[in-house]
Amino acid sequence: MLVIASEEGCEEQREVSKYGDSRMVEKKCIEGKWWLPGQEAIAASGTLTFDPQSGLTLTVRRRQSRSFDEILLAMAADKELRAHVVIFGCDDSKNPITLHRCVCNRQSQAAEIEGSSFIVQSAFLGAHLSNPDEARFGSLQIEIDYLYVWLGQSANRRVSKLSEDWTYTEAITLPMPIELDLGMHGTMQLLTSGGTGFSWNINERLETTRWESRIWWQLPKSVSLNVLDDYLHTVCRLFSLFVGKPVYLRGYQLMRNCIGEPQIHEGKPDTGVEVLRARYSDAGNLPEVWGTQFTVLFQ
Repeated sequence: MLVIASEEGCEEQREVSKYGDSRMVEKKCIEGKWWLPGQEAIAASGTLTFDPQSGLTLTVRRRQSRSFDEILLAMAADKELRAHVVIFGCDDSKNPITLHRCVCNRQSQAAEIEGSSFIVQSAFLGAHLSNPDEARFGSLQIEIDYLYVWLGQSANRRVSKLSEDWTYTEAITLPMPIELDLGMHGTMQLLTSGGTGFSWNINERLETTRWESRIWWQLPKSVSLNVLDDYLHTVCRLFSLFVGKPVYLRGYQLMRNCIGEPQIHEGKPDTGVEVLRARYSDAGNLPEVWGTQFTVLFQ
């Protein structure tokens, strides 16, 4: 296990499996400014923390204005405001963030912004969405456990002898992208890529190969986030059937373009909107699976 420390207790954990894959348990801390839509002038500083098992929390550290304080008090007392709200934000690089279905932590001292916190259902990194339930997207890209193994890789090893030294050369062949025609539901591409890397332990450098596999699903027309979530759950359940073990979501990204449209949004390249939610999975506890153990083989 290679642990890379980061800010204030947050850390990235990478586990390198015997398949050469580097699975990442994303644990994020995002420092930024946070405000209710239309009230950017009274933004408060704070930290968004994401853990794939426990979910998202927003901690606001400093009082910026009486208005934000009054909002917290109203939420804690169930007065005027609905049970959950949308909160806008941006990180230190000015990248937009939307927090959806935010509920004030009742155990915090709502009279003081210092230490107040929100429980957040979803975070959308890369956009300000005034109502995520009504936002529409035309493509989704997802990463799930075991996809890189199910797609399959082949390795050819060549051994040669020079004097008393043996040389081993291994060539890895990746499958070509696979495109599936889903008719009225668009097209789906299964993609695999790989690259070499390394890590250090006390005595030596360890060579590793990281496999990255993803599904890119383009739709004939834009649909709501709720529809995309249904598609997402269906894919995870389908691959759980293929693999014979529970398959969990690793990454979830949304784009606006549909089939045949350029990946452009508001005149700029659409880099996508990353979705963060609790995933309730731990890569460190995932059982290792060989392709031959799958209930449905790719071939």
